[in-house]
Amino acid sequence: MVNGRLKQVRAVITVTIAVVALLALGGCRSDSAAVASQKADALSVSKVVQKAQVGEMELTVTWQNPSRSPTLPLQFKVQMDIHAGSLDEYDLASVSSLANDRGQQVNASRWEAPGGGHHGAGALFFPPADAAGKPLIDGDTKYVEWTISGLGGAAEKKTVRWEITQ
Repeated sequence: MVNGRLKQVRAVITVTIAVVALLALGGCRSDSAAVASQKADALSVSKVVQKAQVGEMELTVTWQNPSRSPTLPLQFKVQMDIHAGSLDEYDLASVSSLANDRGQQVNASRWEAPGGGHHGAGALFFPPADAAGKPLIDGDTKYVEWTISGLGGAAEKKTVRWEITQ
């Protein structure tokens, strides 16, 4: 009786291991496909890191994921430094837009930043396509420009451009 029970337990363990292995292999395949897709969508851009001065504020902007993916939001890391005051009150999404060389434009969808006082950093996101669903970046796009208007009440408009080289 014990031998029969032991055989049943071994059979269940063997089947469980086989199912887990199949699921793991299937997951690896889809991960590989996702990586291949991301590589196919990747872009080469000039100066991934850009610097800008808006009033008394210094900005360092890094395009985190240069891509022509029609589904992946465009993400930029923004480092902000100011010598007086606090950066906690600024919402970059409300004053930012991204446009391509054909004049197609999208507004920022969100700004994620913890409080930072005089020095802060966060992530600024833009949708990959306009309201009509047309991708902002495709095979013919020559550049994209981030425009920031009215930051901190400043009348100054600042534009930073990334040339797409591939």
